Amino acid sequence: MPVTTTTNKTSYACDASQTIFPFSFPIFAQTELVVVIRDSDGEDTTLTITTDYTVAQSGDSWDSGGNVTTVATWGAGNTIVIKRVVAETQETDYVENDAFAAETHENVVDKLTMIAQQIVEKLSRTVLLGEGTPKADLTLPEPVAEKYLAWMADLSGLKNVSALVAGALTVSEFVETILDDADAAAVIATLGLDADLATLSLPASTTISAFIKTLLDDATATTARTTLDAEQIGVIQNAVAFVAAQTRYFECVMIGAVSAAELVMQASRAYFNTAADGVYGYIAVNLPNGATIIQLKSHWTHTGGQCDVELWRSSITGAGDGELAGTSHTSTGLETDASIDNAVVDNASYNYYAKLVCTGETTGYLNSVGVVYTITEPKP
Repeated sequence: MPVTTTTNKTSYACDASQTIFPFSFPIFAQTELVVVIRDSDGEDTTLTITTDYTVAQSGDSWDSGGNVTTVATWGAGNTIVIKRVVAETQETDYVENDAFAAETHENVVDKLTMIAQQIVEKLSRTVLLGEGTPKADLTLPEPVAEKYLAWMADLSGLKNVSALVAGALTVSEFVETILDDADAAAVIATLGLDADLATLSLPASTTISAFIKTLLDDATATTARTTLDAEQIGVIQNAVAFVAAQTRYFECVMIGAVSAAELVMQASRAYFNTAADGVYGYIAVNLPNGATIIQLKSHWTHTGGQCDVELWRSSITGAGDGELAGTSHTSTGLETDASIDNAVVDNASYNYYAKLVCTGETTGYLNSVGVVYTITEPKP
C-alpha cells in the first residue's frame, strides 16, 4: 500500500456522547494504534485495546484507516487522541537469488516511511533552537526535585538551580512562604493583609489607611463628603471653594455698658462685680460678609449669679431693637452654642455685636468671645 499522507495522528473533542472516532491514515495492524484521553488539566491516560476500545478497518484493508469505537464516553473538556506507532524494526528477510517480491518490498518501504513520520511527530512536540543558531550538542542535566533549569554562564548548556537562591541573594524562611503563592490574592493572605487589597491598583510604594478604605466604596462626591464630614474640611464644588470652619476670637473691649463701675476692662478681659441685676456690656464683632455662623463660644471665670454672652445683630438704619442670633450659656469654663439663627452674615444691612448679660450676685471675668463660621470664596 502506498503511504500518501503525512498524517499519523488525529484527535477529537469529546462531547459525552460520541463513541466512534474515525482515522484516515494507514496501519498494518490494529495493535499499531495508541489511543489516549487528555483531560481538562492536561493529564494523559492511555487506553487499552479490547478493554477500553476496539478497532475496525475501513473496507477490506487498513490502507485507508478505520474506526476506533470506545466503551465509555467523556464529557466536554476531554480530548481523544489516536496515533499510529509502529515498531522500529525491519523483519523482512530477503533470500539471495529469489524472485523479487514487490509487495513485500513495498511494505518494508511503507514501514520505514511510517517510522520517519512518527519521528517527525515526536520532534514537533520538542523545544528546538532556531535554524541559524551556532549552538549544538546541548544536553540537559539530571532532574533534581524542586530545582529549575537555567543557562550556564558560557551558554554551553543548562544547569539545575535552586528556586530560593538567585546569585548571591538568599531569602529568609518567611519569604520562602511567599514564593509558592500562585497569585496576588495568595500573597496578600500569606502576609495577613486585607483581602480587598487584591482588587486595588495603587502607585508604587503607596499604602492606604483604614480610614481611606472607608472612602473607596463611595459612589459620588456627595457621599465622599458625608464620609469626610465636609463641614470640617475644604472641598471644591462648582465655581467656589468651601473653606474649612474657622474661629475668630474677639478681645473683650466694651463699646458700651450700662454701669462702668460694675463692668470694667482689665487688660483684654472684662471684669464684673455686681450685686444687682441688669449689667450689660457690648463687644463689637467683625465677621466677613457672606460667612455662615455655626457656633458661638465664650470663656468665663466667675462665681455666683448667671452670665450669658449673646450674639446680636442690629439694622444699620437703626430700625427695630435688634435680633438675637445665639447664646453662649453660663458656668465656669468654655461654653458653646451651635443653635444659631440668622446665620448668614450680611454686613450691608446689619452690625454684629456680642452682648454680656450678668444677673444676680456675680463676680468674675469674661476672658474671650469666639465665633465659628464658614465661608465660600471664588476658586483661585
